[in-house]
Amino acid sequence: MVAIDLDGPQGNAFALMGNVRTWCRQMDRDHEPIIQEMTSGDYHHLLDVIDREFGHVVEWIHDPREDDDADEDDDDYYADEDDDDEWGQ
Repeated sequence: MVAIDLDGPQGNAFALMGNVRTWCRQMDRDHEPIIQEMTSGDYHHLLDVIDREFGHVVEWIHDPREDDDADEDDDDYYADEDDDDEWGQ
């Protein structure tokens, strides 16, 4: 199992595609269709494709997909603030 911290440089999309190429080479698989699908969507889609193809190999640290619900709560918090700065001006 490979642990990848998505908050660090290992979580860069290009670094992740490099990992996929390496894993495919080690498994004697063609990486092109996987890379093509990874790049057909956003970052979450890229992670979903890796999970589907290599979930048995990779473990995510700081997975942003787990924070989606928390982000929605943050939006509610900031929506209640008025336009005053921290000094009330």
